[in-house]
Amino acid sequence: MKRTIIETTIYMLLAVMLPAAIYAEAVFLKDGSIIEGRIVKERGGTMEVRTTGNMIRKLKRSEVLRIVYEEQYRQPCKIMLMNGTLVDGYIVDEDRDRYYVRSKLTSPDEKAIDKKEVQFIERVRIERRRPASRRVYAMPLISMPLSENFKHYNDTGFGILALYSLDDIITNDFSVAAVSGYIHYPGKNGVEFSLNIPILASFKYSFKLYRHFTVAPVLMPGLCLDYIAYTTAANSTYLTGGSFLIGGANAMSRWGIEPLVMAGLESAWSYSE
Repeated sequence: MKRTIIETTIYMLLAVMLPAAIYAEAVFLKDGSIIEGRIVKERGGTMEVRTTGNMIRKLKRSEVLRIVYEEQYRQPCKIMLMNGTLVDGYIVDEDRDRYYVRSKLTSPDEKAIDKKEVQFIERVRIERRRPASRRVYAMPLISMPLSENFKHYNDTGFGILALYSLDDIITNDFSVAAVSGYIHYPGKNGVEFSLNIPILASFKYSFKLYRHFTVAPVLMPGLCLDYIAYTTAANSTYLTGGSFLIGGANAMSRWGIEPLVMAGLESAWSYSE
């Protein structure tokens, strides 16, 4: 609908995706290999794991050594023992009394170290880059128009957005996506309804606030195809001032193309079970 570039309407987008983003599990097998992803099904003596490459891996329970829900096992560390011995390796698991350490992460050979024997542990702070991944998902939205002219003819809109996302392309927390969908606005004051079809690029950066809780500010600039239907032949000046708008003074409908910016906040509660 009619807006200037300076007065581009910003829609407040709130999307809670459960379980779109799920905390990763690491399945340690008895042969030393590690499968990263999430467990999607467990039945009897078998389980299915969706890997980070979006493949389904079927496993027998008898093949599994342990399931780890933390990511610290990837970090190499130095363990200084009370007797002066320095142990280099990876702490892949622990219980109340012991650490289980591998000198090579993908080796099945592990050493159990009593916690009472440990003087201190120094972890090497590194970030392991996850490979870029692709996914397609959808989110519902509520659009709250801010322009006075727009609010005069339209109520709050509802719709859905579909996103083709490229995750972890620069850092582990940055994602871009191609976005489209629709937003339907019930009309008033001579307008039957309005429809927006956005074509946008999405830029998102995720912040982990708690172990399982993440928030991500989102900015979506692009273009929007607008359609408006009137209850009677329109003489209103609404939607007649733009260069791209088509429809005569007495038309029952008009459509146009205009710049659009959407901004919002995604939140995700991640869990494993």
